Amino acid sequence: MFDNVKTWFRPKEDRKYGGETAYGWAAALRYDFAYYDEVPDVELRRHLTALTSGVDLPVLICTHDDADVRILSIVLAAVESQSDCHMALIAALHDPLESVRRAAAIALVKMDTISGLAAVVAGHRHGHGIRTQAAYRLAEHGAAAADAIPALYALINYPDINWRSHMAANVALSAIGEKATPFLIHALQHGSDASKSESATALNQLGVPDELRSLVNDILGSESTSEEAR
Repeated sequence: MFDNVKTWFRPKEDRKYGGETAYGWAAALRYDFAYYDEVPDVELRRHLTALTSGVDLPVLICTHDDADVRILSIVLAAVESQSDCHMALIAALHDPLESVRRAAAIALVKMDTISGLAAVVAGHRHGHGIRTQAAYRLAEHGAAAADAIPALYALINYPDINWRSHMAANVALSAIGEKATPFLIHALQHGSDASKSESATALNQLGVPDELRSLVNDILGSESTSEEAR
């Protein structure tokens, strides 16, 4: 009986594609295929053709029952910057398997659209690190990333995450600038503790209205005191 129980928890062997598992290709995408000699899209198409053919990538991403096919399709969509896969990738953030969700998040960060980055930032089932990376990427877009403000507040208010992710959201809101100010002011007055803290920091960088200076100083001062106490 005990041996039977052990087999239930024993991981299945991952299939290899060109020396990598399917998720290995997603990890390589995240780091720009730094150690790959082959051309990624050619290799990916070869592997996908061996598994399935004649089906568009958005269909494979959303409907194929083989997780390897879904992941390889996701990576290829990002490598080839296929805009018609964009909504399929966002939908894949809700895939039943974490490896597929993580692959989709990596692909959306690589495709670098505001809506895709916002979806990664707002979600919480694909890993903290990729959400932080997406928030910093939004910061690079500056004021053009204004549509991602609600997603950045979702990240700030998500409690089960480290301070680096909250800081990334703060940096992005600061980079967005003037369009973020009404959100920052309202969050400063009515938000959660985390939202008040990050909003105070961002407003301090952007410029604090005179009537809120005392409140901002109180919040930032109390943070400094608590840091010193640690």
